[in-house]
Amino acid sequence: MAINNINTTLNGLNTKSTSTKSVKSEESSSSSSTSGTKTAGKDTVKLTDQALSLSQLEQKISEASDTNTSKVDSIKAAIMDGSYQINSDSIAKKLMNSETALFGN
Repeated sequence: MAINNINTTLNGLNTKSTSTKSVKSEESSSSSSTSGTKTAGKDTVKLTDQALSLSQLEQKISEASDTNTSKVDSIKAAIMDGSYQINSDSIAKKLMNSETALFGN
């Protein structure tokens, strides 16, 4: 079948490209080992001010607490003493808004 021939040909090409890559890497490692007197150049990286700001912001976010403990404590206390009121209309509206945002009208 023609499809099998194509797959066989492609597999042969993949094998050839892999073998040439290994030969090139062997050549580069042997040339670097024979020239032991060469020193490697120093690479430098300079981040923009925006990248530094983003990095600092990311660090602050990772250190921040995920929960508002004072709000959680006040809701717990209200549930315990029976004064917590559930606003079903507000919950229904928020559910509908999220459905609309996800799936449209």
